[in-house]
Amino acid sequence: MDALSKKVPIKTVARVRPCFNGTNQSSLIIDSIKSTIIVNSKNKEYHLDNVFDENATPETLYETIAQPIVDEVLGGKNGTIFAYGQTGSGKTYTMNGNKVNGKTRGIIVRSIDSIFEYLNARLKNDPQFKFSLKCSYIEVYKKRAFDLLQTDGATVNILSSGEQIIIEGAAEFVVTSIEECLRHLQNGWKNRKTAKTSMNRESSRSHAIFMLTLVTEEINGTFVNLRTSCLNFVDLAGSERQSQTNNTGERLKEAGCINQDLLFLSTVIRIKSTAKEGAFIQYRNCSLTHLLRDSLGGNSITAVIVTIHQNLEFVNDTDSTLNFAKNCKKVKNEAKVNEAVSTKDVEEWKAEIQRAKEDKSSLMEEIQQLKEEKEQMEKRQRENEDRILKLQNEKKTLKAEVENATRKLELMEFEKHENVLLVESLCYSNGEWSVWDPGYKIFGISFEHSGFQISPQWELFLANHQNLSSVVNRITCSNLKVLKLFEITIPFSDYKKWTGNKIFLLRLVDVIVNDENGIKVGIDKLWNVEYLSHKFTDNESVHEMAQKLVELEPFPNLLSLGLLNVQDGFDLQAFYQFLKKNTKVSCTLKCSKKSLKQMKETHKKMPQLPTGRHFHIVEYK
Repeated sequence: MDALSKKVPIKTVARVRPCFNGTNQSSLIIDSIKSTIIVNSKNKEYHLDNVFDENATPETLYETIAQPIVDEVLGGKNGTIFAYGQTGSGKTYTMNGNKVNGKTRGIIVRSIDSIFEYLNARLKNDPQFKFSLKCSYIEVYKKRAFDLLQTDGATVNILSSGEQIIIEGAAEFVVTSIEECLRHLQNGWKNRKTAKTSMNRESSRSHAIFMLTLVTEEINGTFVNLRTSCLNFVDLAGSERQSQTNNTGERLKEAGCINQDLLFLSTVIRIKSTAKEGAFIQYRNCSLTHLLRDSLGGNSITAVIVTIHQNLEFVNDTDSTLNFAKNCKKVKNEAKVNEAVSTKDVEEWKAEIQRAKEDKSSLMEEIQQLKEEKEQMEKRQRENEDRILKLQNEKKTLKAEVENATRKLELMEFEKHENVLLVESLCYSNGEWSVWDPGYKIFGISFEHSGFQISPQWELFLANHQNLSSVVNRITCSNLKVLKLFEITIPFSDYKKWTGNKIFLLRLVDVIVNDENGIKVGIDKLWNVEYLSHKFTDNESVHEMAQKLVELEPFPNLLSLGLLNVQDGFDLQAFYQFLKKNTKVSCTLKCSKKSLKQMKETHKKMPQLPTGRHFHIVEYK
């Protein structure tokens, strides 16, 4: 046997929770001084290493059970702390507590505090001391192992190589502070499977193992000691009786798996407590015992905390839990310091460190020089980019000048007839004139300040022109087919000039046409076209509009009519009479959102127009 190791039994303690459900009827006689529990109805007495009644504080429990194991782990040995008991008996409260600060902290939080307190103090007093602390968090749910620190619920594989247990696929995080370690603990706890049962508002549905792996390096004379130790905190799911929890469905399946795992664990403990040294133990029967093989008769200092109800209704489960604790006391572990001692000469090691520092200093100088060179290169690159950008802008300007000159030349090449330019389309919009011609596409033109007339052969489009009188006499429309006018006021004489050749498409949007006396011209003078789109101006009466249309003679050429921005008050019944009189006209009314519903309901009550006629009512946007 290793001189630094010896066989020691698993330390077994009990923690008794208060009676609940409004009763003080206890099934137990508890003697904390003698560390005994007597089960009255069974007439059985159990002697454990410690017994904590309901008045025992979390601090007392930690100092008695966990602190000695934490000290051994800091010295290089492995340690495990179990919480075992019936569901709702206080296992998770014992391990986690209520808060990460204050008197109600559990064993795990207090242990993490103690570990970092020791390591930071050691590091402060011994600059050559080094340590690395890693954490991982595994749960066993429905016989399978999962990683609680991976949010996607990744499964892990439990392998064994000789005496070493390997958890394949588990995330392991280096932690450098208490806060960082507790954050991983809390994140993992959120991912753990829990559910409400009749015995517990938040019952654990899985076995959870929070694992800390500590590696320390220290110099002792001419030797370098490297120690590796593990500390496991095991919060087992509680055993359950269906008669007490009334579980059904998924909860019942979970309970079956939990009870089977605990049965395997109890069997391993029972066999281990009586088996001869070297006997084969079937740890691999389930993931839980396979994962904790070292803690059950192996290389670990182990403590088992059994949490029990003292209510009379749970006496059978309490007796079973105490019997489990009794068997645990018979199991002995052989814990040894896990260290690798190097005979490397410390002075040589120190000299190597000094050389590394010098190399680092030289490297930093080179890095600084490279940074300066990089900054100079970036500066030159920015200057070059500015030059390139300037040249590109000059190129764009020159290109625009060339294009303008080309357009002027193109205009000069247009077919001229008595100083009139013939174009496909003439447009005034957004304060600019433009023309469109099949050979030249669209380009701007300084029409108002030129000396020629222009004749659009297909379309004239005018929008928001404030002074048409300055150019109107220079627009000739002998062949115009499409006229679109937006938000302007024009004399009827100009309108007649542009539509004198019977255009077939007219679009009027907020347009006013006045006669020589300034009086608005009636619609019967404007609509002698095939296709018409008309938007009401603000001062038009929508009700009068429908009435006027009925009074007019039929339009001989009108085939399609679109009325835009139709508001409340438009007389749809009267307008329908207009459609009956103009038998060729198809119509679309674009109504405001406010009047759309009412217009559609009125339309439903009207007779259908003859087949082939289209009449649509849609929302105007």
